[in-house]
This record gives sequence, structure tokens and C-alpha cells, in this order.
Amino acid sequence: MDPLVDRARAGDRVALELLLSRLAPAIHRFGMRMCKNAEDADDVLQDTLLNVATHLDGFEGRSSLTSWVFALTRSACARRRRGLKNQPPVADDTAPEAVSGAPSPESQAEQAELT
Repeated sequence: MDPLVDRARAGDRVALELLLSRLAPAIHRFGMRMCKNAEDADDVLQDTLLNVATHLDGFEGRSSLTSWVFALTRSACARRRRGLKNQPPVADDTAPEAVSGAPSPESQAEQAELT
């Protein structure tokens, strides 16, 4: 196993930060390919780095670190897609009213019909 991984697993915070900074560009690129947009890829990057940091002690080295990290990234992308699918679309009637305080075109039309 990589000495940097060993040090990070032993609790060396500097080693963990260095490891995460080395992994981040590849995770982000993979997230971009999977998610197709930068905002989702950024969220996947954060989720994956957090998972690596909190579960590194569970990495047994049966596969390469990169394979393990990409499996975490795939899972984060899948969670992101499921989460977005389950969000209801925003209805037009829930959109905020104009900030200016002036009546909206809809309310002006309603008033014109009433008078």
C-alpha cells in the first residue's frame, strides 16, 4: 500500500489532506463525465472526498486505491441522480412575485378583466 495512504490511515492529517488534494482532480473529471454538469460534479467531488476521509480506515487494499475511490464516486453520482429524480418540478404558481412591488402582468390582466 502507498505510504501516504498508510500515514493518512494512521491519523496523519497532513497526509490525509495531501492524499485528498491528489485525488480531487481525477474525482472531479470522473464526476463531470458521469453527471454532465459542473455543479453536480462539484457536489459529487465533495461527497466523495468526505467519504474517503471518513472511511479510509475501511480501505483494505484488496483493490487499488483508485478503484476504491472511483467506486465511491460512482455511488455518489448515482445518489445525486436519484435525488434529482425524486425532486418535484417547480410549479409556476410557486415562483416568487416581482420584487419591485409593481403588479405582475398576470395580476394586471386579472384586474383588467374585473373592471
